[in-house]
Amino acid sequence: MNQNSFNRFHDSAENIRNKFLNALPVILYFLLMFYSVIFFFGMQYVMVVSLATLLFQVNYKKQHTVRSLLTLIAQQLFLLVLAYTATLHLASCLILNLIVPFWLIFSKASPFNQLGYFSSLMTFTFLQLMHVGWNGFITQLEAMSFCCAVFFAAVLINSRILHPKTSSEGTEQKSMALLGCVLEKTLKGEDTKDERASLFELQRQLYREAYQNRGRTYVVTPKGKLKYMFALLMQRSVYFVSGQSRLLMPRDDVSREFAYQIAGYMKEAGKTDFMEGSTEELQRRGRMLLRKAEKGSDDLHSYWFVMNAFLLLRPMYEDSRYRMKTRFIGTAAGCILITIILYFCNASVFHLLIAGIMVICMYTATPGTITHAAFVTCFALTMTTLAMGQTAAVFLRMAYVFASVLFVLVVNRFPSCTPSS
Repeated sequence: MNQNSFNRFHDSAENIRNKFLNALPVILYFLLMFYSVIFFFGMQYVMVVSLATLLFQVNYKKQHTVRSLLTLIAQQLFLLVLAYTATLHLASCLILNLIVPFWLIFSKASPFNQLGYFSSLMTFTFLQLMHVGWNGFITQLEAMSFCCAVFFAAVLINSRILHPKTSSEGTEQKSMALLGCVLEKTLKGEDTKDERASLFELQRQLYREAYQNRGRTYVVTPKGKLKYMFALLMQRSVYFVSGQSRLLMPRDDVSREFAYQIAGYMKEAGKTDFMEGSTEELQRRGRMLLRKAEKGSDDLHSYWFVMNAFLLLRPMYEDSRYRMKTRFIGTAAGCILITIILYFCNASVFHLLIAGIMVICMYTATPGTITHAAFVTCFALTMTTLAMGQTAAVFLRMAYVFASVLFVLVVNRFPSCTPSS
């Protein structure tokens, strides 16, 4: 055997060895459950072993809490009950096989994890293939409960004893505390060179942790996505304190004091386990700071006055008067409509969805009509209410439209007051 052949054989053997070692925990779990279920419950119930093993394979490397593990087990047992119910009657089979897959796909699939529903749907589908009576169902439930109990103990031991949280955990808190310190130093005009170096290191650490928090086939878990977002925050912060901060320094004492309050809030967040601990007080303070920021940003929506005045001013007086009427009535109608819609659909994702629908309607409607003004108002308020309260946004919209109508009425009177030549 020449040297090249030997090297290829060695590489192949090493690759097989690594794969075996990586799969060893799953293999041991399957074998233990396989023989245990046969011994305690019977050969006809070994189907649950494959399903429980898939659950173990997907989760045993993750850092789970007792609550998250119990949630997974409860869902597994609930799907077992649904699968048994589906075998009782043709009607229940049709209904559940329409509802359950939709529920699992809708709740677990995402653009980041398109197969997030797979293991749960596999449990529901495969267990329907086992037609058992009531006594058989009880035994099946016991077998699944046994496998889930071992799953619970194995994953908990792995996450708490064999692979406990490392010192890198809590990087998010360190990041927030450091950002608060950087903001304070920036406001005081002090050098932040050392802090910038720490921010770079925290950014790299967060990227590593995001990579390590993966689910099935390299898909990043929700916790990993959050770490990735924190890493992006560190990146933007380094850019800000490196050269842009001098351009955006507070220009008055009120803004400077508010910036110090934000710095204090970030430092306080650095002392709080906001990933798993209690965050009620932190959220309350954050909402207070947000409301305070909104009070100081009302002038940013004042462009509505200029925009409406520009749209209402027309070369012909009749056209301008028509636009004033349609704009005012359409704005009022849009305010009422969007208030009703957002009352039932207040989540951010619904805001974006409604905004897209309103854009389609807005460009479809004839410009200058009441319908067009209503859709324009709905679109504007849908986006504005993401940054400020709904009541305040509606009030400002109506107030600025009313003010612009009065302004245009006054402007339109000037030509009639001008002496004719």
